[in-house]
Amino acid sequence: MEQAIQFLGIGAARSGSSWLWKQLRLHDEIWMPPVKELHYFDRSLSYPSPSYLASDSAFKRLFGRESRNRQFRRRLFKELVKDVVWFRPSNLSWTCRYFLEPCSIEWYKSLFEKGGSRLKGEITPAYSILEQEDVVSIAESFPDLKVLFLIRNPIYRAWSHAKYDYTTGKISDLENVNEVKILVDKPVQELRSDYLRTYQIWAEVFGKDQVYVGFYDRIEEDPEGLLTEIGDFLGISSPESLFSPQDSQRRVNASKSTKIPKQVRLCLARKYTEDLKALQELFGSYAEEWVNEAEAVLANGSRQ
Repeated sequence: MEQAIQFLGIGAARSGSSWLWKQLRLHDEIWMPPVKELHYFDRSLSYPSPSYLASDSAFKRLFGRESRNRQFRRRLFKELVKDVVWFRPSNLSWTCRYFLEPCSIEWYKSLFEKGGSRLKGEITPAYSILEQEDVVSIAESFPDLKVLFLIRNPIYRAWSHAKYDYTTGKISDLENVNEVKILVDKPVQELRSDYLRTYQIWAEVFGKDQVYVGFYDRIEEDPEGLLTEIGDFLGISSPESLFSPQDSQRRVNASKSTKIPKQVRLCLARKYTEDLKALQELFGSYAEEWVNEAEAVLANGSRQ
């Protein structure tokens, strides 16, 4: 019996997942839900940032005062407005099912019914923080699942997140090293940047052959090669057909380009250099460049 989904994107956050979601949705052999990030598997309140589906009942989500429930209502309103304004009746029925029905594994599978015989999946970067027991539960339902994991130099991933938090008012000064350090030292950010932990858990549960690790750097340098590799990994009949010169090089959900202040860069280099060396040993490729750059920052910092 065919699985309800064939692939899952697990992050990392701020590492090109929105870009990848857009590219995959454009392909005729792939079906993905109209909402990016379904957040079903990261619902547990044991996580430092449980998803907006954490409350079991729709009533709690609609009327609860907790921040996760307020976030749920904002997301629901946003999607309903889009469906009505853009006159998408088929999407509206999906939206109501997703937001208003009780969560269960059968409910989750039903969200992909419209995909028919096409390859089906979703991308939720928060799945990178899952504990192994939750990943095992996913494997019990979808044993042949293929996992997509895009990673980005954690220094730049952290900086991108800091810029995002600045736009939302969570950080008041991007030049303030202490503010940035407080952000990157939060448990949820520690988990999101711990690529080794994420990879080891998912590769152990599903096997290395079912986990694809791609580099954010290739989105700018070689989007055609990256998409072709992903298409081949997913089993698309013509993997090169994923590539569209017009769309594949267009950035999605990108933050404003802002140079990292020297002291912030030094702080992040000190935090992540040892992790970068471990990534270099495991994956090579762009991780070697990440190490060289971080070591140069540390060397310059020691001379100041």
